[in-house]
Amino acid sequence: MGHAQPPKGRRQERAPALAGMVQAAVRMVEQGNWSHAETLARQALREAPGHPGAVAVLGILAVEREDLQTGLVHLKEALAAGHRSAAAYRYLGYALSRLGEVEGALDACRRGLEMDPRDPALANNMASALMSKARWEEARGWALRALELQPESAHARFNLGLLDLQKEDFEAGWEGYEARWELPGHRRPSLGRGLWGGTPLPGKHLLVYPDQRVEDTLMFARFLRPVADLGLAVHLVVQPELKDLFHPWSFLASLRAAEESLPEFDVHASLASLPRLLKVRRETPVWKGPYFSVPLLVPHRAELDRRLEVEGRRIGLLWRDPFAQGPDPFRSLPPEGARHLDPGAAGTLFTFSPLGSAQNTVDLQDCLGGLADLAHALSRLDLLVSVDAPAAHLAGAMGIPTLLLLHQNSDWRWGLGREDSPWYPGHRLLRQARYGDWNGPLAAAGSLLRE
Repeated sequence: MGHAQPPKGRRQERAPALAGMVQAAVRMVEQGNWSHAETLARQALREAPGHPGAVAVLGILAVEREDLQTGLVHLKEALAAGHRSAAAYRYLGYALSRLGEVEGALDACRRGLEMDPRDPALANNMASALMSKARWEEARGWALRALELQPESAHARFNLGLLDLQKEDFEAGWEGYEARWELPGHRRPSLGRGLWGGTPLPGKHLLVYPDQRVEDTLMFARFLRPVADLGLAVHLVVQPELKDLFHPWSFLASLRAAEESLPEFDVHASLASLPRLLKVRRETPVWKGPYFSVPLLVPHRAELDRRLEVEGRRIGLLWRDPFAQGPDPFRSLPPEGARHLDPGAAGTLFTFSPLGSAQNTVDLQDCLGGLADLAHALSRLDLLVSVDAPAAHLAGAMGIPTLLLLHQNSDWRWGLGREDSPWYPGHRLLRQARYGDWNGPLAAAGSLLRE
């Protein structure tokens, strides 16, 4: 027996019910009830295979679950089949932005805002996409619009905080930066003790822990001594790979890696919250000299010394993060451009990731078992040429002169337009003049090496 096709009239009768089912599924997604949303979407697909709205819901769910590629497939299929909703464009824009397809993200946000100009999430996603394109003032306008539409929006407050920090308006910036604790997937740990408020508490024990990336720990570590000077016993938790760097810090009451048991303490604070608690402002001196040195235990010290024993200047080239899982277009140089960096007749170029057939280079990557090896290698250099990676922060904290090559979409801590850095006085910032074009920074670095 063949499969009977439902009469056209019956499909038309079911259309309003199916539309209501899809709308209910979208609401369920936004309320976090993903399983119920998926049940409704699949029920709609059983009744009307290929229903664009139901396919869009599956795409939205995939994006919520961080399966961005699957989400893109479903959302593009739904939109191609005629589905139109601000929610679909919102999630499409978010996924495209996360995958680095910023122009597509901007287009999706524009289309979504045409459908619903009062969608705060779309306004904020537009701000985020514009930040990725280094269109800072436009981004600020959209973040403010998102905050106007939804005053409690943590995403908008966080984006505005980043933009304020970039402008070195630290008072407003640190406040906005605290909104990160309200973002999905970034919850403050439940430790059973109160938060430190920034006041002197002589004799009390303060637990400090990281909540950001390795480079943030390296940069914000400078604020631990001022905290200890307030009379607090500082107990520090760090990422396991950083622990050896902190062993010489005798003013710490204790030092632990993230997976180790915690000490007894009275109050706690995040490392990245210390500048706010200490009321760091633009005029606050944030550099009092190098604060990291080479750890005592360097697993590959002998082999590194052998390779670095050369005549003339030792120039390090970190064209990508040697510890990263994959290339980051904002933080890695094209290999063909990096190969042409010439250390000059009196210098040798030492790379931390292989550059293939590059001339006059010595690669060190197979000697880098961790940050202790990296710190030792950096300590032997006369100059480092680096992209924005943890190694550049470590070099800065060790006082090693560094030419820092920055994408136009650079991190907030490098400010706007300036060639120096208050965080690391030994850094010279070489910025892209055009979005994504590394030729300018590479040429500038080459000229400086030839001086």
